[in-house]
Parts: sequence; C-alpha cells; structure tokens
Amino acid sequence: MAVRRSAQQATFSSSETLRPEYGLWIDGREVPAAQGHTLSIENPATGEVISSVQEGREEDVGLAINVASEAFEDGRWSGMQPRDRGRILNRAAAILRERIPRMAALEALQTGRCLREYNAQLARIPDWYE
Repeated sequence: MAVRRSAQQATFSSSETLRPEYGLWIDGREVPAAQGHTLSIENPATGEVISSVQEGREEDVGLAINVASEAFEDGRWSGMQPRDRGRILNRAAAILRERIPRMAALEALQTGRCLREYNAQLARIPDWYE
C-alpha cells in the first residue's frame, strides 16, 4: 500500500518503512510487554495489518516509572550539569524535527488522517525539548 505525501509527492509502502513488531522503550532499550500482549496496527483504508506493538499495561508503566525515578535519584540525570542536560534535550529536538515527515506519514497510514494536519501538529513537538 503506497501513501502519497502531498507536499513532496513522495511515496512509501508500509512494508518498506515498518518492522513487523515493536516493543516498549524502557530504560534505553526496546523490551517486550510483561504480559506479552500485542496490538495490531491496521491501515484503515485497506484493513491491512501493517505492524504490531507490545501492549503496555500497569506492570510495564510501573517499571518505566521506577527506572526513570532511579535514573533521577542515583544522579544519572539530576546530577548532570544543566548544560549537558540541555544538549541532550536539544539533540532530541533535532532528531524529532528531522523525523517529522516520516512520523507524519506513518501516523497518516495507520489512522487515515490528513498528512498536512500531522505535519503541522508534529512540528510543534521539538519546541517542547528546546
């Protein structure tokens, strides 16, 4: 299934862009959900399953919160110089900004929502990190 990107008139197919399955991102790595449940992601225009994601539940959320709290409490983040934290956040903003066209196209593929709307909406996210 090819999707047209209106501004650039570029196309991509879900099979070229997406992995078959994605995990949860906890403690700097991709991990499976504790209970192993997954959700299918479908293209609403075709009904085609384009990928699946691990379904995070209460146990997974608790683990993510604990890991983040630990990183703060042990000083990995809170003990870092503000300038260094700023560099990390600015780099995150730059990466997000660079990936907006791809993220917008993927969201449009899985929701059927207008690509232009996603590009505009996602364009504001990097500002939150700067």
